[in-house]
Amino acid sequence: MKLNILKCFYCCCTCWKKRNTFDLERRELNILLLGMKSVGKTEVGYILAGKKRTIYETTNGVQCYKTRLPKCSLAITEVGGNRQSEKLWHHYYSRTMGLIYCYDMSIDDQQLQTSFQLLNKIVSHQFMRGKVMLLVGTKSDLVNDTIQLYDIENRFALENLANKYFMKIKTIHFNPNKLESLWNGIEWLANNININYSNLKNRIENDNDIEKTLKKQQQKSIKFSNRRAKTAPASINSSQHRRSSLIFPWNMHHTNVF
Repeated sequence: MKLNILKCFYCCCTCWKKRNTFDLERRELNILLLGMKSVGKTEVGYILAGKKRTIYETTNGVQCYKTRLPKCSLAITEVGGNRQSEKLWHHYYSRTMGLIYCYDMSIDDQQLQTSFQLLNKIVSHQFMRGKVMLLVGTKSDLVNDTIQLYDIENRFALENLANKYFMKIKTIHFNPNKLESLWNGIEWLANNININYSNLKNRIENDNDIEKTLKKQQQKSIKFSNRRAKTAPASINSSQHRRSSLIFPWNMHHTNVF
């Protein structure tokens, strides 16, 4: 009898362990890939997806990549970095679990500052605060060794940025000829998301509900404004207002209830 109970207990524990391992392997993490125009986002995306890039035009819309890791898979969404595409970025914030942000290490100082100003704008958004970010310095093979990661971290106060918005941030160099740093960064990103997966999943559901509510309110406001614009008279004099008030007294005290 005791032996049967032990066998049953062992089988249940084994099945539970296998089921959880299977769930973890099947788990898909939503990652957003952003950065300014022509910084090398697409190159990073193709490498992570294990695909050979044949078209070298800049991304003017959205591209999606799949990456399989030992314990999970990544669904990476790249949104173009031109001015038009930047206006669409915030539509993807509520559904993402982590961010890969690319900046070009070979650009001039002014462009580099613009890139990090854009980064500050992203992480300060209510739907991006508290999430995990991998900061990728691209085209590191085109610059000399005088530019180090700690120079970037200190200059743009990344530690203060992480503390201010409750984020975890890791910085890496990306060299297409040396991919070890990139894959180590991706593994770090996935591990930190997996640790907090349940909370992130719940948060995404809540953020999506908030976003839907805000959109409905905005649409309702626009609809109401258009209706008022069509129905309101161009002008009305005081005698007309007094006459209409005598006929319809409620015109004097009108309350909108929403």
